[in-house]
Amino acid sequence: MLPAFKLPPGRTLIIDGPAAIRLIDGEASCFGGLLVRNRWVLVKGERRVPVESLTGASLEVKTGEGSVTKEIQGSTIPGSWIEAGQIVRQAQGTIVVLGDVDSGKSSLSTYLANVCHSNNMTVTVIDADIGQADIGPPTTVSGASLTDIVYSLQDLTPEACFFIGDTSPGVVPEKVSRGSIMVRSHLPESEVLIVNTDGWIDGSEGFSYKLQLLEKLRPDIVLGLGNDAKLDPILDAQNHTVLKLGPSECARARSREERKRAREAGYKKFLDGSRRRELRLDELSVRPFNHPGPVDISTVRPLRGILTGLIGSDEMLLGVSRLLSVRGRKMSLETKVQDIPSVVELGAVRLSPDYEESGYVHM
Repeated sequence: MLPAFKLPPGRTLIIDGPAAIRLIDGEASCFGGLLVRNRWVLVKGERRVPVESLTGASLEVKTGEGSVTKEIQGSTIPGSWIEAGQIVRQAQGTIVVLGDVDSGKSSLSTYLANVCHSNNMTVTVIDADIGQADIGPPTTVSGASLTDIVYSLQDLTPEACFFIGDTSPGVVPEKVSRGSIMVRSHLPESEVLIVNTDGWIDGSEGFSYKLQLLEKLRPDIVLGLGNDAKLDPILDAQNHTVLKLGPSECARARSREERKRAREAGYKKFLDGSRRRELRLDELSVRPFNHPGPVDISTVRPLRGILTGLIGSDEMLLGVSRLLSVRGRKMSLETKVQDIPSVVELGAVRLSPDYEESGYVHM
């Protein structure tokens, strides 16, 4: 075992992954959730996690290549987040988190979920950030229930997923709104529902998209995260309770390449261990992600590598797959899904055999 890292009371260790950390002794928290002794907290690459010492803590820290640690005085949780947590606990209901790219929306959602769960409230989370998905695969809206403290939304196991098919909502904004409602309808009732959203708030289209999403979700509280004035028109247009929150010191700006690597880790998570399957085209329908009608698959070339959604009769995602070929009336793909889908939906992303993004499909 590595020598214990001593973190004095009132100080925070900020860890950029890849890394792993566990509490040996004392008391510490991460995004509002108490660390459990000897339970490892995994910090994936391109992620940042703060561990705050409450009464003094002994930690074991393992770092990988490129990992960075920094110790600071005080907490990375802003006072406005703490106040928001108190308000959410009292008001309950549906909470929607808005903010720009890399503003800390996932961190805030994790913090609020932990605060409510720690106060014996039932909590569900919808992840509507299709480009930087935490709960389900990239290109999906997904949702899950909290059964324990989480140190990242990635700790949650998806209970309901809806296939969007693209990493950006720009082509199908209405579909993201509809998918969020569909996921909510397939989750158990809870006292608090937290909806984490993507960072598209720019321009008239971003404004209209977020208004449409909020109109569909009908939240009890809207939380606007960050100091960016681009968010103000969206917040000013709301009839719901609106809170403007300051950013966290823990927020980490990620490059386009880092965001791509994070998505690729998500594809691998849900496709690693896939098996080859053959589906008969006369037993299901094939459609593009951006149009409700069927597609003439002979017009889509090349087919190999397209990320596809295997859709059940209820229009919910059974799982994702990577398309291999179509020969005659048979489609070959690789997936972990064993159920027979009603629909195969062709997405916009093309994946390599190692599940890395190799291009985009135009339909």
